[in-house]
Amino acid sequence: MMSTELLDTKGLVASDLTSLFSPENVVIIGASDRGPTDKAHKDLTRLGFSGKVYPVNPRREELWGVPCFKSIADVPERPGHVIISVPAAMVPAALREAIAAEARAIAIHAVGFGEGGDPAGLALGAEIRAIAAETDIPIAGPNFGGLFRLDSAVMTIALARTGSDGGSKVALVGQSGGVLMFTYEALMDRGVEPSTLVASGSEMSLSCAEYIKHLATDERTEVIGCFIESIKDVEAFREAAELVREQGKRLVVLKVGASPEGRKAALAHTGSVVGSLRAFEALAAELGVVVVHTQDELVDAIELLLNAGTLPGPRIGVVSHSGGLKDLLMDYASAQGITFPKLDPATVEALDAILGAGSSVGNPLDSGFPGLSNPEIYEKCVRLMAADPNIDVVLVQEELPRGPHKIREEKYLRNLSAMTSGENPLGKPVGSMSLSSYSLTDHARAVRKELPGIYVLQEASRALSVITKAGRAGASARTRPGHEPHPEAARIRAELSAKAVAGEAVSLSEFDSKALLREYGIPTTSELRAGNVEAAVIAAGQIGYPVVLKISSETLTHKSDIGGVLLNLKDEEAVREGFAQLQKNLAAVQPDAALEVLVAEFVSGGTELMLGLAQDAEAGPVVAVGSGGVTVELFDDVAVGLPPFNRETASEVLARTKAGTLVTGFRGSSLDHEGVLAAIQGLGRLAVDLDGLIEAIDINPLNVSKDRVIALDALIVLAAR
Repeated sequence: MMSTELLDTKGLVASDLTSLFSPENVVIIGASDRGPTDKAHKDLTRLGFSGKVYPVNPRREELWGVPCFKSIADVPERPGHVIISVPAAMVPAALREAIAAEARAIAIHAVGFGEGGDPAGLALGAEIRAIAAETDIPIAGPNFGGLFRLDSAVMTIALARTGSDGGSKVALVGQSGGVLMFTYEALMDRGVEPSTLVASGSEMSLSCAEYIKHLATDERTEVIGCFIESIKDVEAFREAAELVREQGKRLVVLKVGASPEGRKAALAHTGSVVGSLRAFEALAAELGVVVVHTQDELVDAIELLLNAGTLPGPRIGVVSHSGGLKDLLMDYASAQGITFPKLDPATVEALDAILGAGSSVGNPLDSGFPGLSNPEIYEKCVRLMAADPNIDVVLVQEELPRGPHKIREEKYLRNLSAMTSGENPLGKPVGSMSLSSYSLTDHARAVRKELPGIYVLQEASRALSVITKAGRAGASARTRPGHEPHPEAARIRAELSAKAVAGEAVSLSEFDSKALLREYGIPTTSELRAGNVEAAVIAAGQIGYPVVLKISSETLTHKSDIGGVLLNLKDEEAVREGFAQLQKNLAAVQPDAALEVLVAEFVSGGTELMLGLAQDAEAGPVVAVGSGGVTVELFDDVAVGLPPFNRETASEVLARTKAGTLVTGFRGSSLDHEGVLAAIQGLGRLAVDLDGLIEAIDINPLNVSKDRVIALDALIVLAAR
């Protein structure tokens, strides 16, 4: 069998997808003069595909004016791009025949492989996977939505129109053909003509990551826009995104879907506050991938990245002509948690010198009548904004003229063309925003083409959102921190493995959970276990009053819900009364259980945080940081990061929370910032060392005061063996 594999730039084996996108010929198994195969033939002909199209159908002698072959084995040349469009039950045989014919690439358009969960379809899907695993031929689908490649004139997806002059250097990849076609049409309306589109379908063999890898080294691609429902292989996606970054390309993703909460949500809070989208965003931040949340943002982000490149940061400087718009922008930014950076004093002084009455100096800048009426003043305003050291990206208030309008058109071109051309370009990304969304006319698109390098965004609030997301992605891309295992990692793994249970996730007691945290340098309260009231009194005396009494149980994971935690017990009498109360509370839910208590030091004051570890279905182990206490899920002040961490990456995760603002100093507060960062790093080290053994960890609350960080409560859930 002839290999269709090659080495990519990282030295990893990857499928060669050239014959999928730019085939020597197209073979259609299940060809018909009706339906999608007929449409594909017509589109290939209309676009001017240079190779031959071979129909295969044992019931036809002739089709589309050429001979129709009984079998792919009868095709007179080696098959290039093979389309399989037959009933699901016939696909395995057709796939084997295409492999035997040494097809260069195969696309299974057929459906019926368990998409709805039916047993027969699932069995067929398993058979397809098994066949695909035996060959190195790239196999797309099943449920493959088709692809479009402008320069090779290949179109097997039903697009209503195509671009010209090679199109824009934009590729669209995703699991939903419908979503991609909508995105394609929206970009065409905006004057951006994608040159590549691939609807990957069920991805039983080729995954989205492999399409991204191929496009990362494609000279016709600069921006890859993706719609992803689920990631099949997180390491493959990581490698693909890293390759995109290494090649100087940009990747933007609209990601949907949440991991099933499953058993971990019943045992630990962390799983329910993370969710796969939040975990994916943590992965994306590390890789410099721009993550958007709506279809409109996907379109705007592609427009932005195509014309601005990778943004250096999220700090936006705005030049407007309207005080009302300035007020709106401040409201929009506040609602999104965006802060406009203050201008450097030298910038303010220079703006004051050229602007007078009717303007408002600051950021956003309202240049008022002077900027609106005088091109030289307007250009100076934009240049001063771009030169400010606190600004990464410049956004100006302009709208494309929708019809012939000499004054407006000249103003638009005059105001923007000077910023990217000539002897003194700005040196920072610059573009325009409209106050609201609108449809571009042919005239507007023609004007748009005269401004290469200028991004054109619609609707001010969305413009701020997209630039901020792209800027944060550009600034956050980094090399993954190194990992140094715990010296006793092998021993710890062996001990935990012995406690795991086949087929069932189980929790450690609080005592054992905290012991493991201390192994990784996370401080916990001093505590002793007691099986009767006299032992509890002795333990309290050893620890020192006041103390806390807690039910110690591996089956009661949320003790406070049943009154299983008593705080600030100040003397022996309070301990005796408390022990009796805990016996009563335990009997109400577990009548036959013997009471064992945890006697711990009582800690008051400080700020409550939470740390957590969860296993995400796509991203793997993720660490959550945020505000703690009983309202952790209510306030949802949580940021997620991927382990391992160094001080810088731990600080970045913490800074994305309101809790982080308190820790780093808010209104004179003084807390142990370094202690929190050390705890995050310790939990990250644990996550990597014990990956596969730990299902979830809750450290809540993590008490932070001026001089120490200490875990007051902890729960560790072991994964099923």
